[in-house]
Parts: sequence; structure tokens; C-alpha cells
Amino acid sequence: PRPSPPGRPGPAATATAPSRPSPAQQQVGTLRSKDPLLDTLSSASTLTLVEVVDEPTTSSSPTTKRSPNEIVEKEYTWDNGDRYSGQFKGQFQHGRGTLWYASGNKYEGDWKDGLRHGHGVYSFKNGDRYEGEYLDNKKHGYGVFTFTTGEKYEGMWRDDKQHGKGKYTYASGNVYDGDWLNDEKSGLGTYSWINGERFEGRWRANKKHGQGKLFFADGESAMQWYDDGKLIKQEGDSDDDTDTGSD
Repeated sequence: PRPSPPGRPGPAATATAPSRPSPAQQQVGTLRSKDPLLDTLSSASTLTLVEVVDEPTTSSSPTTKRSPNEIVEKEYTWDNGDRYSGQFKGQFQHGRGTLWYASGNKYEGDWKDGLRHGHGVYSFKNGDRYEGEYLDNKKHGYGVFTFTTGEKYEGMWRDDKQHGKGKYTYASGNVYDGDWLNDEKSGLGTYSWINGERFEGRWRANKKHGQGKLFFADGESAMQWYDDGKLIKQEGDSDDDTDTGSD
């Protein structure tokens, strides 16, 4: 930071009846003999001398060192070919910015201390795309991941994995809407087929597990019990269903 300008000194001490004039008083006495205005001060027994110091202005001050917490806009290219354009704090990406990776991927969004943090869009070279929340460089919170295959996940993430409530649409058109645990269907969820049937029940590790209910396209339904994806009991319509609910 720019050093503070020197402070203005206080009034000089008033001399009290000196026995002999000081050099300053001698100089003033010389000026009086040449300037009538100063002669009017002849009745004054004392004279105060005050030094005036001009404070430097910003325009005339030398360039100062930036605060380490100051946000600045700039571009930077790393040796590996990655290129960033946006806000920095110190030597880290911080704020809004875009990073073009040498791999062909791109991230545009929020940063914190050099990490993807906040809302952003990550575009992959192959066409896949994620838009949503990040925490410490990982997908975390609500986000939508769209695959070039036509599949899409819309829901919650934790530590880069589908975790919490989410909806997954498969390329076939089938849809799972429910609970996720570490990228797997786990908990309560509904799996709907494009033929009009749907299963509502419990899941574990991507398979039906426990009690559920199967609704047929014709409006009929049946209670079902599964063990690790295998149908072990059914009450209602006699049609057998051993589909695990996975595409």
C-alpha cells in the first residue's frame, strides 16, 4: 500500500522575549525593510513560522503494489496449454471466468481460490455438458448433465456423484425418478417404461429391492416383493415381471 504522506507539523513554539533574535527573526527583519506589508507587523512581538507540506496526489504517486485480496481481470496461459480469462485474486482464479483446457473441454462460471466453486457450465470435447453447482471443483448441489447419447440426469449431486433426489432419462425413453446414492438408484423411486407401465417402490444398488407396486398400461396393478432385483412374491395380476429397471 502507498505510504501515508507525512503529516502536517503543528505550529512552531512561540519564542518568549529572546535575548537575541533567532536566524528566522533576523530574516524576517530583513524582509520588513523591503516590503511595506511586513512593516505592519512591526508591532508584533512574536512571529509563528509554519511549514506547509503538499500531499502527493494519486496521479503523481508511483504505481503501488496490489492488495493480495484485490480482484483483478486478466488472462493467463499455462505451460500445458490451458488458458484462462477472467477474475483472479492473487495467483488463483477467483470470481467469474472461463478456462479452456488443452484437452478441448471448457468450463465457464464461478471460481474460488483456483477451484470450480458456485454455478458453472462444463462442456466436454465429446459434446457432453453439465450445468449446475460446484463445490471445491466437484459437482455438488443441483445440476443437469446431458449426454450426447440422448440420456440426461436432472437432480442433486454430492462429491461428483448423483446423490439425493434426481431424474434420469434413458436413451430408450424410459425414466427413473427418485432417490440416488453414490451414482446408483437406491431408496424410493419410480421407473416408467415407454410402453406405459411403471414400478413404484424400493431400490438398492440399481436394482428393485423390497416392496413395490407395478402399474400396467391397462390400469391393472400388482404388489411385488424383490430381493436384489429378483421377484420373490406378487399379489394381484399374475403377469410376471423380473425386469431390474435398468437400461
